[in-house]
Amino acid sequence: MRKKSLLNTRPLTATAKMLKMAAEDQGELKRVKVFGGSYSYMQYRTGCYFRAVCREGNILEVDMFTRADLAKKDREPRFRIFLDYENKEDNTYDCVSGKWRKAKIDGLDWKESQNALYVPQGKSIQTDTVRRLVNTYFHTGLSDSVWKAVLDFQNVVRADSLSKRHRIITDRIDQDMDMVPELPKNFDHFVHWKGFGDNHMLFFDNGSSKGYCTACMRHVPLKGRQEHNVKGRCPQCGSSVTYKGWKRQKYADGSTRVSILQKCEDGVHYVYRQFEAGRKLHREQGYVPEVKLYEEYRLILDARMREHHEYEFGEFKNTGIHRWCESGTTGRGRYGYYNGHWYGCYAKSVLYSANLTRVLKDTGLKYIPVAEIVRAVGSRRLDVRGMLDNMVSGRLPYEAFWKMGLKRFVTDDLLDSGGLTKLRRDAELRKPWEYIGLSKEYFNQAVRMDAGDRMVRILQRFRDMEVRVTDEQLEWIDGYIGPHVLLEYFRYQTPHKIIRYLKKLGVGGDMEHAKSTMSLYADYLDAARKLGMDIGDASVFFPQDMKRAHDEAAEQYTMMQEQEEASKRKESDAKLKKRAKLLKSLFDYGDEQMLIVIPDSWLALKHEGNAQHNCVTQYYDRAVEGETNILFIRRKEEPGKAFCTVEVKERSGRLLIIQNRIIYNGEAPKEAKDFMEKALARAQEKADRSARDRERENPVRIPVAM
Repeated sequence: MRKKSLLNTRPLTATAKMLKMAAEDQGELKRVKVFGGSYSYMQYRTGCYFRAVCREGNILEVDMFTRADLAKKDREPRFRIFLDYENKEDNTYDCVSGKWRKAKIDGLDWKESQNALYVPQGKSIQTDTVRRLVNTYFHTGLSDSVWKAVLDFQNVVRADSLSKRHRIITDRIDQDMDMVPELPKNFDHFVHWKGFGDNHMLFFDNGSSKGYCTACMRHVPLKGRQEHNVKGRCPQCGSSVTYKGWKRQKYADGSTRVSILQKCEDGVHYVYRQFEAGRKLHREQGYVPEVKLYEEYRLILDARMREHHEYEFGEFKNTGIHRWCESGTTGRGRYGYYNGHWYGCYAKSVLYSANLTRVLKDTGLKYIPVAEIVRAVGSRRLDVRGMLDNMVSGRLPYEAFWKMGLKRFVTDDLLDSGGLTKLRRDAELRKPWEYIGLSKEYFNQAVRMDAGDRMVRILQRFRDMEVRVTDEQLEWIDGYIGPHVLLEYFRYQTPHKIIRYLKKLGVGGDMEHAKSTMSLYADYLDAARKLGMDIGDASVFFPQDMKRAHDEAAEQYTMMQEQEEASKRKESDAKLKKRAKLLKSLFDYGDEQMLIVIPDSWLALKHEGNAQHNCVTQYYDRAVEGETNILFIRRKEEPGKAFCTVEVKERSGRLLIIQNRIIYNGEAPKEAKDFMEKALARAQEKADRSARDRERENPVRIPVAM
């Protein structure tokens, strides 16, 4: 088709019936409640409208009109779609922008807004005559809508174009895909048993002595009364399950990701295959699991288990053809950054382990017990790419760690469950304990305890401080303290005394109480050390009333900090004091309930800010330079207690109240506002009188900026 000749003909125009339908369809405002709020949208009965005509040369023109355009009495189409069935060609002209578009009909932006929806039967409107003409042209019968008939034809056109223009890309992809072997026969069983292993359920009816377990998929005997949403174990297969009341759970759908590592048919390459598994559990079907697998990602590896090519399943180059494509090109939306490049659908998954020993026997990983490690991970999702990369690169001696008994640390490292341990990566390291910065003695203790990532980090801290703990003490510290800042103070007293004191404080029971208590204790020790107290002294390190000792130490430390800050501002405070004298002569005012106090130091502003929970301290420099003036209103019965903080400025000889605030920047009460207005009027009179009295040697002047 020649694009220029296509535009030689005039476009079709909207009919009177189309204009009437669009004008009557003004939409209905809908509001939907969702978790955490709600949102609104407009729902219309009609969406886009179609007219069609056959042009010379057997070209079908389909013109698309939008409801929004027609409602504005615009009779012109938004798009003109030209289709050539015989030559398998299509072209779309955008009448608004005056440009040709490459998008298919489903990619054209015809909707009024992102939050506009259309009833199912109103997405596309066409007469029976138009539908018959389009379907006859495409030989598709008479049932298809114009939208579907055009889209199906455009997909065929894209498929033909794909086979011609992208043959080099698709042939290479297909060559890799041909190497992928069949799945093992028991893979479905693995998906059900392990893939959903952390989400199995046991449905029960309190009126029955039996329940249905989704793990073993059998009816099992139950004793006693069960509670809805309570964790437990299946009495038949022993799987971890969540008990669900039969009448309280209509359905329980879910999804997970599973994967498998296989050797390719060529005997040289390997393939990592990742699946999204969806599971439906409906009461009407007796909660029998219905699992569907969707393969979304493949990674081809070479003989060294290094990445070769990666692919994802999706739409190929906006052609409407869904097939295996190069990763990151399908626009599926799940993107991230890994190993120096962007990738698409890759995600952590539950890895099939039954074939790993056989698959890896001819690789550099043959001596690493990968299958055992993966089985130890269980149903937790694993970063398989990261695992292979770490094992191939020799980031850690996994084989040695595993065989020596440090199994929990290996699984924690591969799961990246904390990443707390500080690793060394020196090329000359030869001994396993050197990789994690432990001496042999500390490493042997880690092995005895089958230490995980968290416990190894604790041992690293103790090794740096040269502190020794027993296995029992280490287990208690790992369980209740962890790599907390409190560990820093184990150098000052013995672990036995510290643990005994923490138990006395209540650490070892409720975890929330333990966390708050340890934080309070660590704050106390930190303040005591900064105050110069000897925390090596047991009476200081183990106060009888820890909360009281904390509050006193915190108060002393705050006072020390304030004094240090105040000492840095001696010159500024001297300038503020001079200005305060002038202000006092102006605002020497009070009544039976209130009086005015003029701050003359940084500490005065600091204490006011702390009491009022405001940022008045930030005005200090401006007050010193005369750019503004700060006053405090006090009640006469409580002259030492903060009440109102006031900012006053001078503009062209007039005093103005800029702010008058109570605690947390609240609005001042009416009596405080009235009082301040009277004080300001008196101060203005004094300032005006001073300005007129030129003969006095030291006239009172309004403090203003220099």
